[in-house]
Amino acid sequence: MKSPCPRSVLTLSARASRTFMVLVVVAAACGGTTEPPPAIGPSAIARFENLPSDTALDVLDDLALTFRAVDTKGAVITDLTSLIAITVRDPRIASVGTVNGASATISGNAFGTSVLTITASNSNVPGAAPVTATITVKVRPHPILIDFPAGVGHVEIYGVADDGSVGGAAYARQGINGAMAWRYTPGGGPERLKNLGSQEDLSQVRGVAGNGTMVGYSSSKVTRWSSAGVPTDIGPSGIATGVNNSGAILYYASVRTPNGGGQNQPFYRAPNGEVTSLGTLGGGEAIGWDLADDGGVTGNVVRDGPRPFYWTLQGTTMIPVPTGFGDGNGIANGGRVVGTFSYGPGFSYSKGYYWSPTEGLTELAGFGTDEYVDAQDVNDAGLVVGSSANVATAEKPYRTKAYVWSRATGFVDLTGKLPRPTRAFAISNSGVVAGTMQTATWSTYAQNEQAVIWILRRP
Repeated sequence: MKSPCPRSVLTLSARASRTFMVLVVVAAACGGTTEPPPAIGPSAIARFENLPSDTALDVLDDLALTFRAVDTKGAVITDLTSLIAITVRDPRIASVGTVNGASATISGNAFGTSVLTITASNSNVPGAAPVTATITVKVRPHPILIDFPAGVGHVEIYGVADDGSVGGAAYARQGINGAMAWRYTPGGGPERLKNLGSQEDLSQVRGVAGNGTMVGYSSSKVTRWSSAGVPTDIGPSGIATGVNNSGAILYYASVRTPNGGGQNQPFYRAPNGEVTSLGTLGGGEAIGWDLADDGGVTGNVVRDGPRPFYWTLQGTTMIPVPTGFGDGNGIANGGRVVGTFSYGPGFSYSKGYYWSPTEGLTELAGFGTDEYVDAQDVNDAGLVVGSSANVATAEKPYRTKAYVWSRATGFVDLTGKLPRPTRAFAISNSGVVAGTMQTATWSTYAQNEQAVIWILRRP
């Protein structure tokens, strides 16, 4: 409603002249109206500032990421909860929680690299374009150092179970022939396993199944240890090198030859106890090194030099792996075989390989100038583990690096922040790698090693 114009507000000065007149008008109170100033709408996000181009976190870690967003007027926006969205290219590697204020939590899920995209849609400001920023997220494997059992100064690793249990051989120190079967379990820590006979007899764990069953030898007998650590005499003299979840066992033993000597031959013992000889592929000696859950075996035969082979229950005949001189070290379901072959002058250097009957031979690559590469084990996902090293020089001492390799990721150094050289020997289907880290030097040629496991993905 308009207000009447009061007389005292609108007046003409009595002293007005043609050249000077004072007119006092108060329009707001005199007939007209003045609209209130327009409300100030939200400003669009113009840019993100101080965000890292890349970030790294442990596979088991959660990392708080703080955002700094600036609007078109230069003001910092302190509450971005409803203004931005975050996506991750591969959520299997990393995931991001909801935005809370100006931060969110990044979680590592599995080792690898993914890209995180932060988007301000600016849909609340007509005509404003979206603004994005990207961050490369590198998720690193998580290392866990394992303490030595009492009286032990050096360990060897021969297998790892899905729950992270590790089996191998323990010694007072490297170079001392006093092998003791030992294992590590996440719930019980490191321990020396019981022998079939005297605890003073030599023993080793040489193979580990996914379910935690371990095999090897004790008191010169093929031995199986249950997941509770109880030893069982399998029967023959020899050394077991592989066991699978169904209870099949791979072992080798000396067989008498026609000339009265002996040579090692590999044997497959089915869960029902039936034993099958794998043969020697025409060579003088053969050893099986690893056994898959589907019954596949890999190992070496001696034919003018070591050569890797693949054996399957279905074919019951050794198949040569086409690498030349080399080793068959590890096997996964489907005949996925990994190992090492020799090359260079005098076959003095080595390369790692991956082979299967359907995929053929792949030489592992991506190790830079390292001349020594070995592949020790592979899991059903095609992840390969082993170690690489350089030729020692005065400027660059010999140093081993544990690695995990796949067709998708290539070479990934597992050493990370560990202070000394590392090696990897086994990988489980659950994504646990078992290996060693060098500790103290006892002599020029002997380096004691401590067990370490790497977690490749969040449980």
